[in-house]
Amino acid sequence: MRELLRFWFTFERTVTRPDYLRHGLGLMAVKYSVDALVIGIATGTFWSPLDYLQSVPLLLSTRLAEAPSYLPSVLALWTLPFLWIGISMTIRRLLDAGWSAWWSLLFFVPLASYVSMAVLSVAPSGIPCQRRLKMSQKWRLKMSHPPRGWDVSLGTRVPPCVYAGGWMVRRPGVVS
Repeated sequence: MRELLRFWFTFERTVTRPDYLRHGLGLMAVKYSVDALVIGIATGTFWSPLDYLQSVPLLLSTRLAEAPSYLPSVLALWTLPFLWIGISMTIRRLLDAGWSAWWSLLFFVPLASYVSMAVLSVAPSGIPCQRRLKMSQKWRLKMSHPPRGWDVSLGTRVPPCVYAGGWMVRRPGVVS
């Protein structure tokens, strides 16, 4: 159980295609089951997976209008760990596929999040980070500097492999 929690809540391990699909579907099933149970008990109505496609204000004014006042807060707290796991696994899967971590912002866009999760579930792994960095040195590619304050704003040093995908540029006439 400890290894599973470390896999979900840390950035220590790469997330491969099968891991992303298996854990994503499993967590989605757990989240939906608990949501449906809690909403069913609190409101006496059936909670459909299609309800996740609606906006929160619309749900609060229609489907959850008769719900007890504490229910939205309980559901929001219950959602937080799933948000963290989803975004951390998506970032690690993007890096494994050799894509920019910036694509993880789609995780917060309705409908686009489902499309991006489906794409990441089938996208092959890209060039590993260490190999990509060796290739950049071999081909005399230089990594440009990130914007000033980048490391400070994150509160930590960002590993070079995070930059490798999108920040490598070829500088004509520069020989190292």
